[in-house]
Amino acid sequence: MNAHPILFRSLLIALIATSAAPTALAASGQHLVTDDGACQLTVPANWKPLHIMGKLLKFHANSPDGSAGASISSDAPFSLAQVKQIAESSAKVTKVFEDTTRRLWIQITMSGATGTHWYVAVPGCHADIHFARPSQGATAKQIASSMQSVH
Repeated sequence: MNAHPILFRSLLIALIATSAAPTALAASGQHLVTDDGACQLTVPANWKPLHIMGKLLKFHANSPDGSAGASISSDAPFSLAQVKQIAESSAKVTKVFEDTTRRLWIQITMSGATGTHWYVAVPGCHADIHFARPSQGATAKQIASSMQSVH
């Protein structure tokens, strides 16, 4: 009987921590969006969007020193279950943060890649988030938590 208040308090603290952090980033950050506008996530305001041949690409951005980055893509023709199968067949899953019908969030390793790599998917969208230093994990978590399908 005494375990229930402790469990409830732990769940409440976790809920507050995960819901408050994305709000702070969203208020001060910039949105990355897919070309079709169906998906978005928020990165820090000082991150640099990708420019190729003078064209601003709103689906990818890097930290100022280039040690972290995020990109977002639309998965319109695929279900979340199919996206999960594709991700798991493309890379080795080393940690599962969330695997529900609403969100897949996994840590992966890929041949030749360094640092930490997260793959986050919601119905219709996925994001790749990478960072070189463990100290960047909190920012990466805010980015991952901000991802959403707009439609």
